[in-house]
Amino acid sequence: PTDVQRRAAAAVGGRKGDAVIISQTGSGKTLAFLVPALAAALADDAPGPNPRLVVVVPTRDLGVQVALLAFKLLGGAVGPRVPGAADNLFSYTGPRGVKVAGVLDEGEAERARESGLDGAAVVVGTPDLLLSTARPGAPPPGSTAVKIVVDEADAVLAMHGDALERLVRGAVDGARAAGGRRPDLVLVGAT
Repeated sequence: PTDVQRRAAAAVGGRKGDAVIISQTGSGKTLAFLVPALAAALADDAPGPNPRLVVVVPTRDLGVQVALLAFKLLGGAVGPRVPGAADNLFSYTGPRGVKVAGVLDEGEAERARESGLDGAAVVVGTPDLLLSTARPGAPPPGSTAVKIVVDEADAVLAMHGDALERLVRGAVDGARAAGGRRPDLVLVGAT
């Protein structure tokens, strides 16, 4: 592991509270937050509401990269596979039925509004699209999460600042209203 990965594992693993990860581009920040955040979110074998981990990204391209890496870390294979194969991203649910979902375009947001995000333990998306998945009477997106990670936090704030604030506030308020603990917030970036 790189230096940032060793240090982030101690800061992000478990339920240690909020954290900020700052490290130069190419230093391994994605693995630095994703491995301990997945471990913390999925440590509890008891069934519970999903999603357990929400990763907020500024762009679709970064979201696809993060979702695919989470999928691979959970045992899924990416590459030339036959659609419908057991290890295909869209049908594979990983160990203990863990599913990764992306909310990275309007079509994915529409599907999430129709069927909900409850089937996915890990959700990756932009703040405005994540907010658009909220269904009447359902908990706000992220309110069931153990951790909310904001990757490239400076870019998310610049591009989606108001939506990010509404997403985090809704997650915190929703968790407290349900009698749960608020999600840990992890901000990640190079600056």
